[in-house]
Amino acid sequence: MALILSNKITKINKNSRVQKLTECTYNVFNANERKYIQFDTYGTSERKSESKSSQTIQFDKETAKYIIEILQNEFDL
Repeated sequence: MALILSNKITKINKNSRVQKLTECTYNVFNANERKYIQFDTYGTSERKSESKSSQTIQFDKETAKYIIEILQNEFDL
C-alpha cells in the first residue's frame, strides 16, 4: 500500500512493457480532514490468489490534480 504525494512523482525514462490485464476498484474516503481516493488492483487470472488485492495506491486532491496534468500533457488531451 502506498500514499503518493505530488512532490514524490518523478518522470524517468526506461524500457517498459504492457502488463497483463487485471481488475481495478476504487474507494473514496476521508481521513485527517482530507479526502483521498484509493485504487486497488487484483491478481490476474493466472495468479493463485486472484481475488486478493495485489497493489493499493492512494492520492490526495493535490496529487490527483498533478496526475491529471501529467495525463493531459502526455496524451495531448
